[in-house]
Amino acid sequence: MDMNIEKFDPTTSELNTLVEKSQLVTVTDINDTKQMKVVTAARIELKNARVSITKKGKELRDDANKFAKAVIAKEKELIAILTPEETRLSELEEKVKDQIIMEERTKVLPTRKTQLTNIGDSVEVQDEYLLTLDNDSFNTYYNERVDAKKELEAAQEREETERLEREKEMVKREEKARKEEQEKAEIRIKEEAARVEREAQEKVEKVEREKEREAARVKEEQENLEKDNKYKTWLTSHKYDTINFKIVDNGETVALYKLVDTFKK
Repeated sequence: MDMNIEKFDPTTSELNTLVEKSQLVTVTDINDTKQMKVVTAARIELKNARVSITKKGKELRDDANKFAKAVIAKEKELIAILTPEETRLSELEEKVKDQIIMEERTKVLPTRKTQLTNIGDSVEVQDEYLLTLDNDSFNTYYNERVDAKKELEAAQEREETERLEREKEMVKREEKARKEEQEKAEIRIKEEAARVEREAQEKVEKVEREKEREAARVKEEQENLEKDNKYKTWLTSHKYDTINFKIVDNGETVALYKLVDTFKK
């Protein structure tokens, strides 16, 4: 199938000639039918050329599409002959590469395990997993383990520091509580001593007051006795008897009256 683009008819030069001829057409009087017929004839000539080009282009595109489909089909047919064997060889190459890689990783496996053990994080990992890691992936995994261990140690250190601080604070609080309790005990002892001393003083004062009251009572009794004796002496001095005498006591003085005589009517 000939795909020569020059098969388009007419040629570019012919079309340019047609356009140049059409450009010579002008209208000086729109009412002149002869001039308008010339315009119409030139336009129709251009239209016919355009329609011919479009038709020819469609024919060529159809031929091109048919050719393209035939090429694609043939391409698939030829590729289908090669693809299975190419795939087999590619898979064989990958298998050999995988075997080589696995052998290399198996050789360095003890070293990798030693590196991980030396981290000291007590994390267990299967050999099968380590064999799936290339060098970059293993280094990333190793560094993540190391970073995690450092973070754990830092957290433990912070926790220990906080624990020591809490213990120090607790000791301070306990010491403060002991001092406060000691001060309270001393205050209670002083208060108790003051109470005992106060009660003792009160007892002494009470005894003194009782002694004073007793002394006052005794003195009062003595005074009353003396008064009574004086009173009795006074009565005796007047030869007092209950028949011939009358006593009038106004609270401050005592008057003694004597019956002189009685007369019977």
